[in-house]
Amino acid sequence: MKDFASMDDILEKFTHIRLATEEDNEEILEFYNNESMQTGEESISFARTPDFFNFYKLSSKKYWLFIFLNKDQSIGGVGGVLRHERFVNGKLKPLAYFCDLRISNSASRIAKVQWRKFFPEIINILPKLGPDEYCESAYTAILADNEAAINSLTKGGRGITYRFLGKYHVHSYINTGFLKSKKFYAQDISQDEFLRFYKTENSEKFLCEDPIQTIKEISKYSTPVSFVGVYHQGKIIAALRPVLKNQTRRIKIQNMSKSKVMATNGLKLLGRPTPSKQGELSILDLSFLSYSSHLELEDKKLVLEAIQLWIERNKLLKDIHIINMTDTSDIIPSSPLERGINFVTPGHLYEIHPEEQSGILPTSQFRFEGAFL
Repeated sequence: MKDFASMDDILEKFTHIRLATEEDNEEILEFYNNESMQTGEESISFARTPDFFNFYKLSSKKYWLFIFLNKDQSIGGVGGVLRHERFVNGKLKPLAYFCDLRISNSASRIAKVQWRKFFPEIINILPKLGPDEYCESAYTAILADNEAAINSLTKGGRGITYRFLGKYHVHSYINTGFLKSKKFYAQDISQDEFLRFYKTENSEKFLCEDPIQTIKEISKYSTPVSFVGVYHQGKIIAALRPVLKNQTRRIKIQNMSKSKVMATNGLKLLGRPTPSKQGELSILDLSFLSYSSHLELEDKKLVLEAIQLWIERNKLLKDIHIINMTDTSDIIPSSPLERGINFVTPGHLYEIHPEEQSGILPTSQFRFEGAFL
């Protein structure tokens, strides 16, 4: 008699679902490149070449990617589950992060039927897996306008509840503004200095992680950039690890809004690149951005302006289209003159749990790194 459940226990029940392997990489990429997420009139997709799995390895030592097969055995859908260790109520807990949930509109009926039946089974078995695989609960982050991602699993009562936990915002800065404050200043710092500050300010916040693995892995797949500290009167008040050109996942935007087209076309007048014909963007992610707990919103705005001055000094704008920052607490107000042209994409955080059970994750303030989810 087995002591623990396994994913094989579920897969035995489904004729058209299997775990992906490295040998499936090219076929997965071909499928994934044809799928996108809707955000209003725009659609966002991600380039994951040359290795689809590299993005998972940034934040997880254990992950599962499920392939949903059409009647002819071609790929009709995919679904990723990453095992994350995150702080919950002050303690590190294993949680399942659901991502890359894609079922094609042209998928065969068998793939769609098994897609709907499969995820309730996964949610139920996660707490029953072995000590290196079990997850106490599951969560996901979804762009606010991408309700199709939720409906594909929950519409019509399919055994899963998406319980709302909170909002986040992705700020995308086209430029860095002209009237930035110099009250604070940013400078390069060591990894040890960054980690000390990060752990002091975040170590017990809901969904906070130990960033060592992600920092180590992302260094293999991005352009080298130093850690940055923001100071006031000689005291560090914020820190971050910028990531320049993350090659494991690049953003592509189709049907770009007129305002964004005008803003990005104006970049060439400043000697900066414009998006490719495929809509792929070159990005600088302000990852692991952390503030001193005493800072008010007004000071956080000035921290961002100090970071933008650091970006300008290091001449990073010449190689990028946008600067991305994920905000999980205060919403930094837009100011074209002070902080540049800024487009904001809202998102929602959800716990996923069986329909007949209650959720266990807190609805307190959370933090995560949007560039790696």
